[in-house]
Amino acid sequence: MPRIRPNFIIPGAGKSGTNSLRSYLNEHPQIYFCRAKEPNFFAHAYDLGEDWYESLFRGAGDAPAMGEASTHYLWYPEAASRIHAYNPNMRLVFSLRDPTRRAYSDYTAKLSRAGEASSFRDIVDTDTTLLAHSRYYTNLKRYFDVFPREQIHVIMFDDFIADHNQVLAGISEFLAVDSGFKFSSVDRRKNKSRMPIFSPLQRFRMKFAANNHDRAPLFYAKAAIRRSIDIANHVVETRAIPPMAKDDQTYVTGLLTDEINQLEELIRCDLSHWKTVRPN
Repeated sequence: MPRIRPNFIIPGAGKSGTNSLRSYLNEHPQIYFCRAKEPNFFAHAYDLGEDWYESLFRGAGDAPAMGEASTHYLWYPEAASRIHAYNPNMRLVFSLRDPTRRAYSDYTAKLSRAGEASSFRDIVDTDTTLLAHSRYYTNLKRYFDVFPREQIHVIMFDDFIADHNQVLAGISEFLAVDSGFKFSSVDRRKNKSRMPIFSPLQRFRMKFAANNHDRAPLFYAKAAIRRSIDIANHVVETRAIPPMAKDDQTYVTGLLTDEINQLEELIRCDLSHWKTVRPN
């Protein structure tokens, strides 16, 4: 039996529209995504082996583009080299968002999903992963070091929000599938954060993490429990996530300015708007 080898990956960045991107692209009849939302094979599940990974794509049939989206690949140090060793012809789609706003969105997700109690500034200063995910130059450089530029496609979150059809057409062309396919006009933006009613319930929810390595019945049962708690614990619409404070914007943008400057050169794009404090 011939091997089923995926040929594209969306490695992030997290909180930059990757779930929405996957949802839209999944409409395309020539594009196949594996069942697992984020298999994270080239990061945390590498020891499961290639046979396990490729088993996730058994339903792909003869789809010319088959792939997955795992945002941990962006920042995980070994992911780029592992992906290249697995398939040096892999095509990579990165969605990038203003790194300060991405960090705050990541923080608000912690508020919404896990009942986070610390302030944004405290998290920035103590949780190294929050800003690590926003250090785009450091993370993308690993990919540009091993993959040719023509196999890397970078989109901007703001462009995706402004005109998702144009961005999706560009990705379709990059993946060598029909770029004239008409995607739906449904708003597929995911992960809109809201404050939970009862924070301890959100922490309880984390015990039912839907593990992509579970067999299908357990995978879907855990996912249903998590989803039910999310719905029940966020029914009060008035408990909105607070906007990011201007002082916090200034502080975090200052921490990331060098990264932004280097990224401009790497991807040959003017990102000056990321270096100024803007209204929420």
